[in-house]
Amino acid sequence: MFDHRQSILIVEDNDQDRELIVHALTSYDIAQNVVAVPSVKEASDFLQCRGNYSGNRSRVSLAMIDLNLPDSHGLELVKQIRNNPEYKDLPIVVFTGSQSAIDAAAARQLGANAYVVKPTLWEDMRSLVRSSVVFWAQNMQQAT
Repeated sequence: MFDHRQSILIVEDNDQDRELIVHALTSYDIAQNVVAVPSVKEASDFLQCRGNYSGNRSRVSLAMIDLNLPDSHGLELVKQIRNNPEYKDLPIVVFTGSQSAIDAAAARQLGANAYVVKPTLWEDMRSLVRSSVVFWAQNMQQAT
């Protein structure tokens, strides 16, 4: 679905949720390159090919971002991404436990393409991750 030069970026500080999301993506063979990081700083380093990611050659084709991160709010990362001309069209899915209408409105206002509340059951999480990624992959293929 995504080729080997493309990455899906997962920004999630909860180890268990991060593993579940990565497993959901890789078990369906949706993407060959899933990069999962626990913080805004590490996500920024990946996107800008800095630090541990200085040799990164893949292009991010989808970002899934949690809101409650240890070093900053996920909406700050959404804002950073939208302020970078290289990623102005990058699909961003805010994937969070927050059911707050205020958070959802702020995410949309900052340029997130979708706001998805994480389910609590593993099978629901797996299904939702898969359908979200398939949706964005199909949209990207239609746009090209």
